[in-house]
Amino acid sequence: MKYSLIIVTHQRLTLLKECLASIESQRPSSLEIIVILNGEDPATDEYMKNQSGYHFVKIERSTPAQARNQALHFATGEWIGFLDDDIKLSERYFKNLESLLNESNFDVLGGPDATFPDAGPWEKAIGLALTSPLSTSKTRYRHDKNLTMSQHVDESSLILCNLWIKKSKLPKNPFPKDFWRNEENVMLHELSLKNLIMTWSPNLYVFHKRKDNFKALYRAVSSSGENRLRSFALHPDSLDIRFFVPAFFVLYLLMLPILILIIPKLVFLIAAYAIINLSTSIYFGKALWLRVAVIQLVINTSYGIGMWRGLIRPQAQ
Repeated sequence: MKYSLIIVTHQRLTLLKECLASIESQRPSSLEIIVILNGEDPATDEYMKNQSGYHFVKIERSTPAQARNQALHFATGEWIGFLDDDIKLSERYFKNLESLLNESNFDVLGGPDATFPDAGPWEKAIGLALTSPLSTSKTRYRHDKNLTMSQHVDESSLILCNLWIKKSKLPKNPFPKDFWRNEENVMLHELSLKNLIMTWSPNLYVFHKRKDNFKALYRAVSSSGENRLRSFALHPDSLDIRFFVPAFFVLYLLMLPILILIIPKLVFLIAAYAIINLSTSIYFGKALWLRVAVIQLVINTSYGIGMWRGLIRPQAQ
């Protein structure tokens, strides 16, 4: 069986080198690797042109979604895989992949992203926070390799940095070209409407670099919230009220000074949140619980802000 692996990169050469090294350490002979350079990046351009064993293509700067659409034109494998340029493969990744593909009957396969084993306390705390239901609700499958295998999932359990799809099931240009983030939400939802079988396995995990500061975390999470709202607008049938809870939480925080004057008992909601945050942080964060508590608050508010931003300017990219 032949596989095609797509990696889109731009100005992250050090991370890309580590990613490719982890692939090469266990690369099967049937694997085709397509690296798309999305925009001007002389260092990466020069490096990749001096490498062999890759289908390297440089394109004009576009959204990552559109870059992946272009990459699909070069893929020849029966299965198409998508990895981010800041991941490293776990041991036996391809052996586990082959085993899963040979033993099961499905059209889409994904697994979680774990934190780098040598990551610092901040990145480890982010990784732990992402496994907490308070931070990620139904999407925690994307980040927790300790959960049990699920043979029938939807897009909320799958993440684009570690995803495999049968090429025969992919339409032309499956990704929404104007999405800068979360484009897999739309693509996978549209595939689910065709009754494709989607499976998630904890054995098929990768290590994913976490954001290393508050600003980067805010930008990523708020963008996810904004683009989740855009995906709901594009496909109203995919709407899930759980994704709106952070937006309601942000609105509650903004209106709290007025609300407590009208209904003083509403102040207890913030106390309830604090209790839930602390309890989940202690349970999931262990020794890093205090960092996890702060990160959970940042994730909840950032996602909510992103959703409000998407509502105010729905065409923003």
